[in-house]
Amino acid sequence: MAGKKVNIDKVLFWSLLATITGAIAYVGIGLYRQKQLLSQNTYKIKNVSVVTFDTTADNAVLLVYVQINNQTDVALDLNAYDFDVTIDNNEVAKVSSRMQQHIYAKSSTTIAIRVQFKPNEAMKGLGNDIVAVLDKTLSGVNLELKGTVSVSHVGIPLPDYPVDMTYTLKELISGS
Repeated sequence: MAGKKVNIDKVLFWSLLATITGAIAYVGIGLYRQKQLLSQNTYKIKNVSVVTFDTTADNAVLLVYVQINNQTDVALDLNAYDFDVTIDNNEVAKVSSRMQQHIYAKSSTTIAIRVQFKPNEAMKGLGNDIVAVLDKTLSGVNLELKGTVSVSHVGIPLPDYPVDMTYTLKELISGS
């Protein structure tokens, strides 16, 4: 009984094609999962410190510390951020930075954002007596950072992700 001749080239071709297709599917599913996890990353204002607040010179500088939690299974590089900063719905500054900050998988990091603005302009919407505002309605004064964060993984840029953080001054000062 003579055996059937097997075309080894066809077997190798189909085996290689099946392996490549499986690898592409595996990588694709993994990337899709990481994209879903990336959208779950969280951003929150951890602390605000006043560097300068001089109404006479109309100059104020705040350091806003933002905690970024990486929910993905891969390390990310924070490349840039662009934010509009508002105090009680009055835009006081636009801040942006190009940077290189590494964030390990399933971990968090804190970045300091320097916000420089003119306090007299910012306080126009709050009324004339700033002491009364701070004493009585501190919980009604909002600080908002709204914009985008740019990240990459192993040099591959990922889409910019929107960030919108709003806190009352009372929350930031009391740390709640």
